[in-house]
Amino acid sequence: FALMAARFFDVQPETIVAVTGTNGKTSVVSLVRQIWTNLGRSAASMGTLGISAPDRKTVGSLTTPDPAGLHQDISNLAAEGVSHLAVEASSHGLSQYRLDGVNICAAAFTNLTRDHLDYHKSMDEYLAAKTRLFSEIMVPGGTAVLNVDASEFSALAKICLARGHKIISYGLGQGDIRCESIVATPTGFSLEINAQGARANVVLPLIGNFQILNVLCAVGLVLAGGED
Repeated sequence: FALMAARFFDVQPETIVAVTGTNGKTSVVSLVRQIWTNLGRSAASMGTLGISAPDRKTVGSLTTPDPAGLHQDISNLAAEGVSHLAVEASSHGLSQYRLDGVNICAAAFTNLTRDHLDYHKSMDEYLAAKTRLFSEIMVPGGTAVLNVDASEFSALAKICLARGHKIISYGLGQGDIRCESIVATPTGFSLEINAQGARANVVLPLIGNFQILNVLCAVGLVLAGGED
């Protein structure tokens, strides 16, 4: 059904990235949208908070809408001139094939903690649902942005390499995108970020190491989407 919806609503933004994981999805897609916007791209994000686009903000009820609604929303965003879209990929949406047919060029994995076990029944089943984003949905030869500190990193990296994906790893102290220095301030952090060899000093007005990881993940997705 999702593939039929994709054929019916057949126009999509040029660059679509997706984020899965238990925590951080909403923050990451918002950060990706903000970075793209500051780079001059016409960008939008879609997920738990609904749709945030240059010309509108729509409140949603599901992290990942039903296939027809999802593909219609994506097509409408493209018609509105959105060229870059970041979407949340929930385990329910992945398990129920709602995201199939979305032309995802890069996908990220944040972390896996106990959640939604009323639906998935086991952590293995929960992880398998999230793995579909990399093993079945993202086009072969895409880019996987993976949390190197997550225990699932090695297994996901193996799956991604088998599908021909490139891998960008990120972490607080290790990975292709990492922090060389983290200094806490009264309002957040002062960071020295190393992104694939390029270094930048960043003032982050957010509290919590998990937000640093969300920023690193967002940077990885933006780079995976073709930015310098």
